[in-house]
Amino acid sequence: MSKIISLTAENVKRIKAVHITPTGNLVVIGGKNGQGKTSVLDSIMYALAGGDSLPEMPVRKGAEKAAIEVDLGDIIVRRTMTAKGGGGLVVRDKGGAAKSSPQAILDKLMGRIGFDPLEFARAKPEEQAKTLKGLVGLDFTKLDADRANAYAERTLAGRQADTLNAQVARAPTFANTPKEEQSADVILAEQAKAQKKNAANAEFRSRMYQVRAAAESAQLRCESAKSAVVLAKTRVQELESSLTSARAFVLTQEALLADAETRHGAAALAAETAAKHAAELQDIDLGSFGESLRTIERVNAQVRANQARADLVTKYRVQQSHYKDLSRVIDDIDEQKRAAIAAAKYPIPGMAFDQLGGITLNGIPLAQASSAEQLRVSVAVGLALNPTLRVLLCRDGSLLDDDSLAMLAEMAEKAGAQIWLERVGQDGKTSVVIEDGMVAEEVPLATTGGRTGE
Repeated sequence: MSKIISLTAENVKRIKAVHITPTGNLVVIGGKNGQGKTSVLDSIMYALAGGDSLPEMPVRKGAEKAAIEVDLGDIIVRRTMTAKGGGGLVVRDKGGAAKSSPQAILDKLMGRIGFDPLEFARAKPEEQAKTLKGLVGLDFTKLDADRANAYAERTLAGRQADTLNAQVARAPTFANTPKEEQSADVILAEQAKAQKKNAANAEFRSRMYQVRAAAESAQLRCESAKSAVVLAKTRVQELESSLTSARAFVLTQEALLADAETRHGAAALAAETAAKHAAELQDIDLGSFGESLRTIERVNAQVRANQARADLVTKYRVQQSHYKDLSRVIDDIDEQKRAAIAAAKYPIPGMAFDQLGGITLNGIPLAQASSAEQLRVSVAVGLALNPTLRVLLCRDGSLLDDDSLAMLAEMAEKAGAQIWLERVGQDGKTSVVIEDGMVAEEVPLATTGGRTGE
């Protein structure tokens, strides 16, 4: 594990020139506002992190170049920066030999250099949880995405199931109804047969009327012949001179009469027979077929309605089953997360996550823990995030009381770590006082058992 053996910085932000050799685990940088306290902590950040940690203007106003040198024991880091945006980085071993790929060496060495426990303590619960999950290796990105997808799908399945259930409730159902629709072919065939029979009857009646008309016509001819015979006889009596001719005519008319009477008799008999048969004919009532067809259609409509309701019930049960399957998926994901949370190794015993993903300490939300407990958790998280380079940078240390400072020193000492903390003013807890960008004085540190400052 590495700690800072010494820090030298020139022309960094508000710093003119400082050289600090910390001998304790808690390095308190004190002084008035605007004197360069924050610049001391920033110098450590710039030297080791570089890249995005560098501000737009890291060089002190009026200077052309800034330099930072951090002695980490095994290696010495020197970073330079120019006012025009240039600069360089050199990493040397104890013997002074320069190493290749210096930033890669630092990136491998550092965990989260510059992690501020006080910033963690003030962060929102969701940000704290995100940091802690990353620390203990609880990446629920895929599980959360799977759960969100399953939840959305389950919500849709639930809505569809509710819709189908409502449709089932509104769908009519008919008892004592066959399961399948009935065929109207038999009735239609019988109807066609009856229609054919009725047509035959109508045709017979038509022929009967024709025979009757023929008989009536024959009767008229008979009557006409009778009249002609009477007239002929009269004329015979009146016309003796035409007797021979009249007798011939009479014979002719009598022959015609006999033929007419014969025809009349046959026609009358046929007409009488036809009338008798026509009277006996019985037409089939076609209305019953229509009623039968309407009955079949009514039954078939009920069959279709029952089948439609059965289909709705089936779809509802499928959606209901799908909803339950998705619920089991969600429960399984939740169980996986609970198991992972329970199995994780936390910086401090008693830490965990609640069901909503927030951090808890001994069963209560971290936000409800005491200030001392929150600070202890924050420092433990910061140290865990920096397993190799055991350095933490704490800003706004003025917010901490003496007990909190003592706890920080104790935790840093037990962890073999180094905490750099800036604080407005100076007192018995101050390690180094910065005044106008320079180290103003050295202060003995009773709390860390050492002395800091040069």
